[in-house]
Amino acid sequence: MWLLHSCVVVMAILVSTTSAIVSNCGGSSLADMTKCKPPVENVAFGKPVRSSETCGVPEDEEYARWTDDESQGGPIREVETCRSSGRNSHPVTYLTDVDDQNNRTYWQSKTMMRLDEREVTLTMSFGKEYEISYVYVNFNSIRPRAMAIYKSQDNGRSWIPYQYFSADCLHHFNIPPKEAELRVLDNEVLCSEQYSSPLPLTGGSVAFNPTTNGGDELDNKFVRQEWVTATDLKFKLISLNNPVMAEQQMHLSTTSGTKHGRGGNWRRSTPRKVPRNNVSVPSAFYYAVNDIEIGARCKCNGHASRCVKKNDQIKCECQHNTAGDNCEKCRSYYHDRPWQRATAENANPCIICNCNGHSNRCRYSPETFLKNGRNTGSVCHKCRHHTTGNNCQYCKDGFFRSNRNITHPRACRPCKCHRVGSVGTTCNPTTGECLCKTGVTGRRCTRCAKGFRQTRSSVEPCGPSGSQPTSVTSTPTAPPPPPCRNSCKREMLKMTSSKFCSYHFVIKIEVQKRPTPAANQARDNRWVKVVGKVEHIFKRGKSRSVKRSAPIQLMMRRQQWNCICPKIRHNRHYLVMGSYYHGSLGSTPSAAAGQISKQQVYAGSNFVVMTWQDAFKRKLRKFASKAKKAKKMGGCSKKSK
Repeated sequence: MWLLHSCVVVMAILVSTTSAIVSNCGGSSLADMTKCKPPVENVAFGKPVRSSETCGVPEDEEYARWTDDESQGGPIREVETCRSSGRNSHPVTYLTDVDDQNNRTYWQSKTMMRLDEREVTLTMSFGKEYEISYVYVNFNSIRPRAMAIYKSQDNGRSWIPYQYFSADCLHHFNIPPKEAELRVLDNEVLCSEQYSSPLPLTGGSVAFNPTTNGGDELDNKFVRQEWVTATDLKFKLISLNNPVMAEQQMHLSTTSGTKHGRGGNWRRSTPRKVPRNNVSVPSAFYYAVNDIEIGARCKCNGHASRCVKKNDQIKCECQHNTAGDNCEKCRSYYHDRPWQRATAENANPCIICNCNGHSNRCRYSPETFLKNGRNTGSVCHKCRHHTTGNNCQYCKDGFFRSNRNITHPRACRPCKCHRVGSVGTTCNPTTGECLCKTGVTGRRCTRCAKGFRQTRSSVEPCGPSGSQPTSVTSTPTAPPPPPCRNSCKREMLKMTSSKFCSYHFVIKIEVQKRPTPAANQARDNRWVKVVGKVEHIFKRGKSRSVKRSAPIQLMMRRQQWNCICPKIRHNRHYLVMGSYYHGSLGSTPSAAAGQISKQQVYAGSNFVVMTWQDAFKRKLRKFASKAKKAKKMGGCSKKSK
């Protein structure tokens, strides 16, 4: 009777534990936090139970009850009547009421004509997950010959076997008998032959412990934790014991002079005693259960000392910055480390996210946790105050760090880069210096550098000053070249279909090589050659030499080169628009409009170069499409002079 003795010990602990004051395991700091342990309690008390049948429902019925009467020379059968209500009723609510020794109440099934006529089930729901320590069932009838306990972890949606009881385990469950002390696996389903004897006639008990130590040693043992966890228990009464066999055992027993299960006064209707050989006696085959006790702890994963009822639902009163019905997750904004169950060595509290005061939303990232050496794994969301990063520790684009601490709301200051003088809105995240265009200087790119003058172009706001020193000599000097235009053309801002038609070619090129002035002078003082590659052709006139992705030699006159704005630079992209040159090429014969030799394009007077911008592409395609349609209708025939 080792299991029954263990159960009695656990019940004694239950009484002393529930009367004690719940200790505070939360602590005022992380170092003071300890594992929480809710008390063991009888979770079956007051819980509703569902039964597959109950005697007296829907109509009254008689039954015979075996009892031991020394005056009659042994056990006799007494006939009683079971009703649906009143003193002679045995509803299922009596299973979990107060166990009064002076007025015992019990549930009873309907009578049966055979020992295995049908199975009877009793189902109990707890309302949340509990960690089972023991199960104790006290019978008012002879104990079943075969019985099974099932458990559910999903509120009755699915069931798994928990424990079998049988006088013949191989016959009823096809497994050999095995007691709890011989358990090998934590989740092993056992069959016990210890509690299936037909004796005593009344008051026999069945006890079950899911683990050998009452479920106290659960730290770092996931399989055992799952094994003791249940939301519902189902008792399946499979086969009855034969009272005649019990009578024979009583006569053969050395203790035949004792009373079996005769404690207390049993509530019954006025019985009529019947001789044992009377065949008209009502059936004595039925199940009757006096009490069910289930000792369990409210499952809170070591993060709560008790459970409370809120809105008709039982929940853990979570500590250690945890949340959930079972404290199975971290509360909001406490995701710096993964959630873990508390142990005796470590309370494993949830740690607040480190967002430097710039966010109140975060999540846990396993990748970040491993990357940071398993120290921190929080990723902040929706960083405020112009910050960014996993912990809102950086300033976002367009802002730089001030001399304030990163936790200050004004730790990030705006770059305020000049919209024309700077390349973009970003700046150095430490110094705040903006990236300026060519010829522009200043921390915010607000002025032209030395040797450059301000233009009216948003593409090249500062161009070379253009002043050339002259030497004072006695020899006559050549006349000065004609003055350049005072600003860069902004053709794309005022481009129209008629202007697009006035150009012979409109192409996008990448400059691959620009000759030096000395080389220009050595070849031909009249022309400057720029070597590049054609990237896109929007219009090419009658020339078939200009091909996409093919090399091109752009030839322009010296005056055009000196006055061109913006200045053509190596490895940059430009939009080139112009007309073909009509006139003498020096030593080269005159060429008609559109004639190109060896990928050379000679630019005429109507010539424009612009720094390429992606916004040009859509606009130029639109003009090219209109020009193509107009050409089919005989239009778009304008030529520059």
